[in-house]
Amino acid sequence: MITNGSNFASKADSLRSSGLNRVTFSLDSLKPGTFRSITGSDKLSGVLDSIEAARSAGYPDIKVNAVIVRGQNDDEVVDLARFARRNSLTVRFIEFMPLDRGHIWDRKHLVPATEIRETINSAFPIVLINPSRKGETAWRYRFVDGTVGEIGLIASVTDAFCGDCSRIRLTADGQIRTCLFSTQEYDVRELLRSGGSRSEVTELIRFAVARKEYGHKIGSSTFKNPSRPMSSIGG
Repeated sequence: MITNGSNFASKADSLRSSGLNRVTFSLDSLKPGTFRSITGSDKLSGVLDSIEAARSAGYPDIKVNAVIVRGQNDDEVVDLARFARRNSLTVRFIEFMPLDRGHIWDRKHLVPATEIRETINSAFPIVLINPSRKGETAWRYRFVDGTVGEIGLIASVTDAFCGDCSRIRLTADGQIRTCLFSTQEYDVRELLRSGGSRSEVTELIRFAVARKEYGHKIGSSTFKNPSRPMSSIGG
């Protein structure tokens, strides 16, 4: 499960007992003012409580995702790395992508993963766990001093993993997207609600997968922002 964590704490135990074992929280800032500026809410304490509830409930795989934007929260990279160390969990730093609701993305707001890595390494030396991503989205690092916790770097703009990507996404409103940056969606919800058979659903998925993009083309003259921001794509 990927969640903003605003209401997870009250459900942490019941979800765990139901079989959920992996949860990822979105947490772009540890500062109340910056958190409010980025998310439009004052629920930072609720998110932190939810992370602690997940730890107390014994989830074996807890991650925190932080999108780093220059001029907004790039001054918190070390603090977020420290948060990983103190709470024995994984913090994944994600490059800012053109998926924002206001379509204000500009490359000048991008903090490259290499810069994030160097910033963390200067405070808490880290070392790459595997020389290959092995189909994962993140480069994974451990702390040299043996502190439990992990750093992930998702360089989706500067070091894209498109060539190894086999993912498709089903949105919360029933659309298949073959890439976050797709301009085309495939409506499986309408097919299901109109009585589509299993074979018809299978064929639609095959049709979509066969048209999966070779890459997102960010930075090229042919790149087009997707019509929907990440918050409405979900999945």
